[in-house]
Amino acid sequence: MREIIFYAPLGYKIPEYRIGGAESGCRRTLGIYRKADYHVHYIDKPAISRGKLIYALGLAFVPLHLVSLMLIYKKAPVHIVGFYCKLASYELFLIKLIHLFNHKVIYEMRNGNAIQSYNEGSNKYRRAFSKLITTPEIVFGQGEEIVRFIYERWKIKRNCYPNYVSNNFLQERTNPDPGTINLIYFGRVTEEKNIDVCIRVLGIIRQSGYNACLHIVGAFQKEYKSELDQVIKREKVLDQVIFHGRKDSAFILNQLLKSRYFLFPSSNVLEGHSNSLTEAMAVGVVPVVSKAGFNESVCDESDLIVDCISAEKFAKVIIKIEKENRWEEYSIKVRKRIEENYTEDIVGKKFISTINSLYE
Repeated sequence: MREIIFYAPLGYKIPEYRIGGAESGCRRTLGIYRKADYHVHYIDKPAISRGKLIYALGLAFVPLHLVSLMLIYKKAPVHIVGFYCKLASYELFLIKLIHLFNHKVIYEMRNGNAIQSYNEGSNKYRRAFSKLITTPEIVFGQGEEIVRFIYERWKIKRNCYPNYVSNNFLQERTNPDPGTINLIYFGRVTEEKNIDVCIRVLGIIRQSGYNACLHIVGAFQKEYKSELDQVIKREKVLDQVIFHGRKDSAFILNQLLKSRYFLFPSSNVLEGHSNSLTEAMAVGVVPVVSKAGFNESVCDESDLIVDCISAEKFAKVIIKIEKENRWEEYSIKVRKRIEENYTEDIVGKKFISTINSLYE
């Protein structure tokens, strides 16, 4: 059995509502390694949500934990899930430490703001970022945009490692009840995801004469839920918005099979490749999304991209599709997009093949 040391945000010590795409994606990577018979020794990345002091102490402890594992597993490569930006110097220190102990490095870039952070960063930051890209034996970018950017800037070929869907998410479906437009959002229910916009979209669609409802699946804080309740009252959709809280994948899959549109008006500057987006598309739910993260390249369908966070524009996309009776056309397109590019088998095999090259 091959050994790997995995430093990543796995979210085992943070509240449920804080668990997002990064944690979900890293847990899937853990699963890929184990499925490929790797013995994984993981270090759960400290989370700032536990408080600044605990976070700082956690970061200070990581190098010690890392060294102890490298001394025991002398040939194990170290996989770092990196977030660059404010952590660029720290992550570069870890890479240097790993090489000091003669271990190989896999550096995986999370989030979708790598290009922006480099272009807008100071000279000091750019130097650190450049070393993060050029020093490790293997570098993964979450989107093709990052891989192209690295090649154009440094003439180095790196690897794309996108989020993907589990095989059981690829299911055939029939057109859901056309009498009701079931909208869905699932994921972290937080302010930067603009859940209030989803509610206003519902209000506009209903005012346009359509029977519609909105299902919101995900953990939330009471304070934000109270704010959303006020939006629901203003939009007069009290009986048409259903909060389900955090649910398992089986529940989400069942709900997706009943849904027509996935709303994703995120404005999160750290947005990467949304797991929710990929899962919704895999079931043929038509996404209507913002330009955040890698939404554009994952969807690869300009009609479904909204260029600003506007409830009116999101609603307009849905109403146009309904009027033109094109839902099934888009549903087939987005499902095929996932089936050909973002499945567990396709992504997992490419990932493990790249990792295995370190042992050749």
